[in-house]
Amino acid sequence: MKYYLVTYNGNYADEFDVYFHQVMSEDVLKEVRDLFSKVNWDYEEFYFGTNEFIDVSSSELFEALSEAKEITEDQYKVLSDLGLLSISFGDGLNWDRFIEYAMYI
Repeated sequence: MKYYLVTYNGNYADEFDVYFHQVMSEDVLKEVRDLFSKVNWDYEEFYFGTNEFIDVSSSELFEALSEAKEITEDQYKVLSDLGLLSISFGDGLNWDRFIEYAMYI
């Protein structure tokens, strides 16, 4: 099974950077890329924390998915052992939030 590291880097109001990543299997990455190739929104607000949000477009997310980096089985195991397979910030700002939004627009 192949695994990929998908990252996103954003910025909150020029005050601080927002970074998160998720490890996806090859099958999941393909499904998510297919989903994001079919949706189109200019910018949408995704909230985290108490009142912070980042504006994200579907094309930015598709680009991030397209730049996913393959990781080895050993790298996957290290990330798993460290509990770093998925990182979220504040109120669950992560790839799952974007995927859920894309599925229902």
